[in-house]
Amino acid sequence: MKPGPFTARLARSGVSALLAIALVARPAKAEDPAPAEVMAASTAHVMLDLRKIVELQASTGWKIDRYEFEAMMPNALVSLCAASETVRAAVVASAEQAELRLGGPLDQAIDANGGRIDGLEELLFAARVARLAREAVARAPQECPRWVKPSDRVSALQTPVDRWFLVAEGGGQATIQFERGGAEGVSNATLGGGGGGRILVGRAFGPAWSLRFGPDLSAKALVKRSGDTTSLPLQFQAGLPMVLRFARVSWFTSAEVAPLLLAVEGDDRLRGGGRLGFMVGRSALQLRGLVPWAGLGVEVEAFPSFDERPTLINLKGGLRAGVDWLL
Repeated sequence: MKPGPFTARLARSGVSALLAIALVARPAKAEDPAPAEVMAASTAHVMLDLRKIVELQASTGWKIDRYEFEAMMPNALVSLCAASETVRAAVVASAEQAELRLGGPLDQAIDANGGRIDGLEELLFAARVARLAREAVARAPQECPRWVKPSDRVSALQTPVDRWFLVAEGGGQATIQFERGGAEGVSNATLGGGGGGRILVGRAFGPAWSLRFGPDLSAKALVKRSGDTTSLPLQFQAGLPMVLRFARVSWFTSAEVAPLLLAVEGDDRLRGGGRLGFMVGRSALQLRGLVPWAGLGVEVEAFPSFDERPTLINLKGGLRAGVDWLL
């Protein structure tokens, strides 16, 4: 008996419903593994964190291994807890390969060196990084918070790498100001000091290079003597610096250029000039997304003569400190 139109439609509807149920009920497809370049970047990011943790720990004076590694463990776990098991395994393999490339294992190298550590400093550092990676990975399943979801995509936490960040910094500086020419046609040097601060926007390109840009404001007082009297005239300054920084684990060097505007007490005219500066410093371990740092810097500023005002040249040096807020 040939089925009628209603029966045929009912059969087709039933098949469609069964297919829909099957599609809904089938297991969800597992996420595709991250591309190799993502895995490599995540491994490099965690390795950078571990290297910085070990470098800073060693800089305070390494004593007994057991206690030094225990002190480093919280920061190491913070970096590794967010990493998947695949990334964790890659980090351990990368750290151990670095130790072998430098002549490891460390114990065998020390025996071959007559029981001395002299000349094995790079291998010692790599061996410490490898041990920290192994111990942190072994402890991660039991000690990582349950709400931290491991991922194949991991960013460095101790250093800005391929990301945007904000910078707040400030400090004090000693100044020698040279005046030359002007209406009186004389030259002299004046001592002074002051301080300032700035808010910058930064962008890191890889683990080493970063650019920072934004406004800064500063003020200084100069000690001027005229006969038996001494005055402290104020100078206020605004700039728009561009800072290029090169970082190597925890140490960094930076260079900057900036256009400047200068306001001198008692003078109603603003003066334009420029700055060239250099700094060497070191960063610390991050705290709540903030990476603190400090450095010693020197700057040269020049304000050309105009309208019978003398040329001003400032030589400045001092301590600057700040934080990088990783976005």
